[in-house]
Amino acid sequence: MQAQERYVRAYGASADEYERVLDPTLEPILRRLVELAQLRPGSRVLDLATGTGAAARIAAEAGATVVGVDISPGMIDAAGRRSTPEVRFEVADVGRLPFESRSFSAVTCGFGLSHFPEVGAALAEVLRVLDAGGAFVACSWGEGGVEPCVRGRASGARRSIGR
Repeated sequence: MQAQERYVRAYGASADEYERVLDPTLEPILRRLVELAQLRPGSRVLDLATGTGAAARIAAEAGATVVGVDISPGMIDAAGRRSTPEVRFEVADVGRLPFESRSFSAVTCGFGLSHFPEVGAALAEVLRVLDAGGAFVACSWGEGGVEPCVRGRASGARRSIGR
């Protein structure tokens, strides 16, 4: 079984538990993630590995138009149940995003990079779908420790991607 298939099954089966336990724990980090993207009303945002849609909902609160994608239909179902209809969710592979080039002014990714089987392909897709001057902001688990959800954080400089 490929890594991608394992993620689909594992995360789909645990979406409700993820939503109940991890969403509240990770909320401050995801708020920082969205803050670093410097969204404005009307920004077009793609949230990669959206999971239960927590970061997508935070981006929508900032007035952005948001699409969240995840490889797990179970996670997409959970995201849709918790979100307003204005936030759109789709099952998609980050290595082959179903969007036109330069479709988004920002791309966010909360804790997903370490799960992508081909990070290079995913990052190439990020560059493809971002507008000139767009921002890609991601957070990932910290090194070591026994409770990575406590150690994870979104930090660092925002750097625009120019063409």
